[in-house]
Amino acid sequence: MKAIRILMAAMAVMTGLTVFAQAPVFKDLPSGEGIEKVYISKALMQLAGSAMSTPVNGVNIPDPSKINNIEVVNVESRKYFKTVEEKLNAYVNANKLQVLLQNDDGEEVTVIYGLMSDDGKKLKELVIYNNEGDELNVVVINGEIDPQSIMSR
Repeated sequence: MKAIRILMAAMAVMTGLTVFAQAPVFKDLPSGEGIEKVYISKALMQLAGSAMSTPVNGVNIPDPSKINNIEVVNVESRKYFKTVEEKLNAYVNANKLQVLLQNDDGEEVTVIYGLMSDDGKKLKELVIYNNEGDELNVVVINGEIDPQSIMSR
């Protein structure tokens, strides 16, 4: 009986961790009012299969089944910029993401964050932040990401 309780407790914890890991970063951000959010789950990525491997604007996702989720947030209302940036910074710090690229040309700021896999050959997380002054965009990708294959086509 004690073993069953321990097993059930362990399953509950693991289930909770799985749900937490797949939750959108910006789930609490309201939609509308100049905010558009898109979240694509692992299930949809697997269903999309090879259809997602077609390059769009030079970006290629060669094996969508290895992506856990993609979240895209577009904010055109400046009153939410600070909220989005605070949530993003908290996410970056909590997940120990590193800056891979940073560009500031005075009018537009782009920062790409990443977390390398244990073998150092792929990324486990990729976050792209772009602030154009009047529009803010954030893309969060979780899964097995091969940087060379993303930009190969």
